[in-house]
Amino acid sequence: MFRAWQYPRYFRQLAQDHGISTEKYTVKVYVVYGGTSPDMAAHSRGSRKGRVATAFISLDERNPGYPLVTIAHEIGHALGALDTYNPETSHSTHPEGFVEPFADPLYPQRFAELMAVDIPIAPQVEQEISQLDQLRVGHRSAADMGWIAPEQADLFYTPPAIAPEEKLDTPPSEQGVEE
Repeated sequence: MFRAWQYPRYFRQLAQDHGISTEKYTVKVYVVYGGTSPDMAAHSRGSRKGRVATAFISLDERNPGYPLVTIAHEIGHALGALDTYNPETSHSTHPEGFVEPFADPLYPQRFAELMAVDIPIAPQVEQEISQLDQLRVGHRSAADMGWIAPEQADLFYTPPAIAPEEKLDTPPSEQGVEE
C-alpha cells in the first residue's frame, strides 16, 4: 500500500522537476493490486475515448514482466491500438501480432508485440515475457496510436513480390527488362 501511494507522488514530482504539467498527461493509468486469481489481467481495460487505462494485477503474480506488459498493453488501448491476438485462442495473429512477421524461420519469434502480449515460439504455442526488453511495438499498433502513418504500416505488412536480392539472381529478361 505504501508503494502504491509513493509511485504517483514520485512521478508528479518528477514531472514538476522537468516543468511538465501533470494536468496534460495523455493517459491516466490506474493499477489495482488485489485478488489471487491467476489471470487478473483479463479484467484490465483501456479506453481511447477517456484516455484512461485500468490494469488489474494479482497479488500472487510471480512473473515481474507480466504486470508491466499488462499496463503497457492497456496504455496502448488508451492511445487507440487494437488487439493483435485472436480473442478465442489468445494467440498472436499473423502478421500484425508478430514483431518479425517475415522471419525465416517464423518461429520462434524473439519478441512479443505490445498488443498481442506473448512471444510466439511455435504454431499455437506462446511464452509470457519476463521483462520489458522482450516487448516491441509493431507497425500496426504504432499506426493505430498515430505514431506512424497507416500507409507505412501497410507497406511493412505487404512484402514486395520480388525482393531486391531475388532480382540480382534473376536474368533481366525474366524481370521484364530488355537486355
